[in-house]
Order: sequence, then structure tokens, then C-alpha cells
Amino acid sequence: MATISDVIIKFITEPDKITDIAQATNEYYFRYAGFAFSLALRTTTNEINKFGRHSLYVYPAWRSSILELVKASAVGGPEDIDAIAYHEISMTSTVLQPTSNLQRYREILTP
Repeated sequence: MATISDVIIKFITEPDKITDIAQATNEYYFRYAGFAFSLALRTTTNEINKFGRHSLYVYPAWRSSILELVKASAVGGPEDIDAIAYHEISMTSTVLQPTSNLQRYREILTP
């Protein structure tokens, strides 16, 4: 079974599988190999202290469009949608290298 580290490395090494990118404030929603994800950038000290600078959300059951996911998240947030959250603060150093794989990934998503 793939780990979150494996998934992040796939994002970085196979960016051609990223589709349907939509930005909502400090979060990027997208599909990778058909599955829905989002990457949030934390901007306040309180959020950074609690979660780290980035959070990656996986929406395993999401079948509607990415734009519908953006709308649904704006109303209720990821915790109100079937989502699995991976917060930077709880990831091991094998996932977060000195240059931060999540930072590199956000750069791929940014137009």
C-alpha cells in the first residue's frame, strides 16, 4: 500500500497526471490520476503552529467536478466532506526533505 510520502513523490515526478486545477484563496484543488486532492497553504501563525505550513487533503469518494468540490469546501470545509487530511506538522522527515516536497509540489500547481 502506498504511503503519503509515495503519493507526494508521484505528484512531483509525474506532474502530467495532474488535471483540473482550481484555486480557492490559499488552497489548490486538483485531480491526480482521476482522484481528487487539495493542497492548503497556511498563512497565520496559529494555523502554522497547529498544522504546519501545508496540509494535503485526499477526497477518496469525490466523484463530482473539482469546481463542485471547491464550492462544497467553501460552505463546510474539508472536515464536512469525506476527506483524509495529512498535515505537514505530523509528517516525518522522510516526507519533508530540506527543500520541502510539499513546497515543491505547490510550485507545480501554481500557474
